[in-house]
Parts: sequence; C-alpha cells; structure tokens
Amino acid sequence: MTNIKHKILVFILIVFSQLSYADWRLCNQASNLNFITSQSDQLTEVHSFSNMEGTISDQGDFLFKIDLSSIETSNSLRNLRIQDLLFETKKFQEATVSLNLGKGFFNLLEIDKAKQMPVQLTINLHGVSNKIETTLLVTRLKSNCIIVMSINPVIISLKDFDFLAGLEKLSQLYELDGLSKKVEVSFNLFFRSSPTL
Repeated sequence: MTNIKHKILVFILIVFSQLSYADWRLCNQASNLNFITSQSDQLTEVHSFSNMEGTISDQGDFLFKIDLSSIETSNSLRNLRIQDLLFETKKFQEATVSLNLGKGFFNLLEIDKAKQMPVQLTINLHGVSNKIETTLLVTRLKSNCIIVMSINPVIISLKDFDFLAGLEKLSQLYELDGLSKKVEVSFNLFFRSSPTL
C-alpha cells in the first residue's frame, strides 16, 4: 500500500512539474482603477474607468490597457468633456501600462501569500511615454488566480503627459480655479488563467 501511495505521489509531482499556464487575463468586472482629482485643496473627487484589458505572459510580460472613453465621473456630460478636451479620445483612445515581472515570476508566488515587488512602469498616455517607479503587492489566491495591487497611489503629473492645455480648457469651461496638475491613481487588478500541459 505504501508503495502505491509513493507511486501516486511521484505521478502527481511529475504532472505538476510539467504544468504551465497560458497567458493570464484580466477579469474586468472584478478589477478596478481609480484616480483622484482635487480643486484648490478643498474639493476632492474619485473617478474610475469601466473598460480595461490586461495580460501577463508566462515570461512575466505585463500589459494593461485602459479605454479612456470609459471614464466614469458620476456625471455623463463631464465624462464627455474630459474625453474630448483632456484625453482627446478621437486621437488617443487608450492608455497602456507595461513592465516585465521576470521569467520566474510565477515560481516566486506562494498561494495565499502576498509579495511586494518594486517595479518600473512604462506608461503610454496621450501620445507620451514615461517611466514611473512604484511598488506592487502581488497575491496568488490559488493556482490560477492573481491579484495585482498598488501599495501606494501612483502619482501622474499632467505636465509630463502633455495635458496642461486640455486642463486649461476644462478650467475655463467650468470656471474652476486651482485644479491640481497631479492625480493619484490606485488599482486592484484580478487575473485568471487555465493550466495547460
């Protein structure tokens, strides 16, 4: 009996050693990305996007896409104004974030244990590409589920992505003073994959 158990255990180890995962894909409905805007340090609002895509390859290549026309500010007219005047979605439909988590990324993740990972994000937004350093918190909930979270908000300078002209148009349109030229971005991204032999 012991010999049979030993053979079963060896078989299981062989199978799992050959197990790999196809590209991990973002579950849009289970994920969220928020950004905070402020006016004269008095009015602070939280906005979000409803349409996002993302993948993580077996090689650790992370690619995240945001449909900028899916912005949600709780005001449909303001959504359109931001799309047209700030994001200019007719020319720049999406923003992308990419990085490489490393070839052995998945092997470092233990189930139900969080891992902090200092990374450098490459952000392509409004026709401009910039690199921003931050730290991610990555948790493997089970073998085929991963959550990628921001530990601290990622600070986006509107000047660095050529948004100041659009910000001025919005300020004049809504007669606003003191709109912040920086926004804080936080995210909670849920990825899932199916194992393949």
